[in-house]
Amino acid sequence: MSYLPLKYWTDFDLKCTLEYPVSDFAAELRWMKEVVGFTLLSESEDYAIVTDAGHHFTFSFKQYDGPQPDLSAMNLQLFTDDFDAVFAELQRRCPGVELRWQAKQRIAYTRTPAGLPFEIWSGWEG
Repeated sequence: MSYLPLKYWTDFDLKCTLEYPVSDFAAELRWMKEVVGFTLLSESEDYAIVTDAGHHFTFSFKQYDGPQPDLSAMNLQLFTDDFDAVFAELQRRCPGVELRWQAKQRIAYTRTPAGLPFEIWSGWEG
């Protein structure tokens, strides 16, 4: 079996996004911009597509009219080889971020305003 014959867009830097629902769109958008510093590929009053500065990934979130759905089964993870600097800056921007260990990696852990688990992992610290 072969892949679908997708022809990627040439007018917009987007190949794939995973979307999740948020009951407070403004709070989620503010957190993504001010705490993490993500770049917005697209933004409207109820929908945003975010990426990092290098456009290595995208994901999106959309206003959900109803109680906030449980997002705890999902997990947004970023990986870095400069964990100390990233963790220090994340602590400054997001008081209450936790430091956890898994095997030989440190993990900065918090949640977005919508409750999406958000982690930043260190490189292998063997």
